[in-house]
Amino acid sequence: MKILQINSVYDFGSTGKLVKLIHNELLNKNFDSYVIYGRNKNIVDDKIFFIGSKINFFIDVIKSLIFDTHGFNSVNMTRKMIKKIENIKPDIIHLHNLHGFYLNIEMLLNHLKENNYKVIHTLHDCFMFTGFCSYYDFNNCKSHLNGGVCNCKNIYPYRLFNLNSVKNYNLKNNLYKNLNVDIVVPSEWLANEIRNTFLNVKKTVVINNGIDVYDIEENESEFILAVSNVWNKRKGFDDVISLALKMPDKKFIMVGLTDREIKKLPSNIHGIKRVNYDELKKIYQSSKIFLNFTYEDNFPTVNLEALMAGCYIIGYKTGGSVESIKHYGCLIDKNNYEAAIDIINNFKYEFKESLKANQIAKELYSKQKMVDEYIKLYKESI
Repeated sequence: MKILQINSVYDFGSTGKLVKLIHNELLNKNFDSYVIYGRNKNIVDDKIFFIGSKINFFIDVIKSLIFDTHGFNSVNMTRKMIKKIENIKPDIIHLHNLHGFYLNIEMLLNHLKENNYKVIHTLHDCFMFTGFCSYYDFNNCKSHLNGGVCNCKNIYPYRLFNLNSVKNYNLKNNLYKNLNVDIVVPSEWLANEIRNTFLNVKKTVVINNGIDVYDIEENESEFILAVSNVWNKRKGFDDVISLALKMPDKKFIMVGLTDREIKKLPSNIHGIKRVNYDELKKIYQSSKIFLNFTYEDNFPTVNLEALMAGCYIIGYKTGGSVESIKHYGCLIDKNNYEAAIDIINNFKYEFKESLKANQIAKELYSKQKMVDEYIKLYKESI
């Protein structure tokens, strides 16, 4: 069986790492696996194709900002992608993030419909069924419920003017009609959100994201850890700092920061820029408590990584984040620092509990389990 994955990035960020993981596991299981992606580093490989360019990315960003056409630019790059698809002739096309300044969604989905490709589309956020937003809880936007009307500007994918929310919403709706597609979501939360959208007519399957599995050892560290691929207000950057300022006797680590963000940290937070996953695993394993103060999220990989490392997770009651925290952690209301302080001060580390969390992560969130479920879906689809 020949599988082609399409995503904005490869081996970068949560979705790029996930695509790489699926690709490598498929190859290990003797599937004929390919990837097309459009941004960041160009990887030299006869099964991985980079179709983007810095110039294309810049032009797409400008058009998206000015004309509110995110996801509907990059015509030349999409032509290049379609030629690759025609050369590969896959049995299944597995789509991931179609937004991200690298292709024209209308051109791609129309091509897939016209050629009757079987499509699996994993939604990592809400962009494909809203008028604009990738997420909407933080801004309390309801564009997916009111015909695409959306006034948001200050969130990804960003825009200067609200010109095309309804038009883009209707276009997405029409593009999914008659598309031979099954929808995959990583969380029950996103599956429930989809039931109130135009995608509710499509088969929807929950397949949790998967990560590397490993054994853990007992540790004596007292650090409180927080990790994000990109830090901003939505990811809880200000909230972690606020908590640290209220607990000057505790030591915190924040990973994934820029130099500018590191300069803003109080003295009891040690800031670290992005690191590779092997280094990140060591940091997780040197911590007992993990914070995830995200205001909205689908199914955060950082929670799974923390669980695998045996960390106790303290997080907000938001989106799909709840589903993994419940195994070993505590949910609090947004900005409830007193609750977080109370939990931290009363937390008693027991290695046997960390081992249980590690075992749960192995059973529920291994990369092997995830890929096996995708393979099952591939076979059922064909």
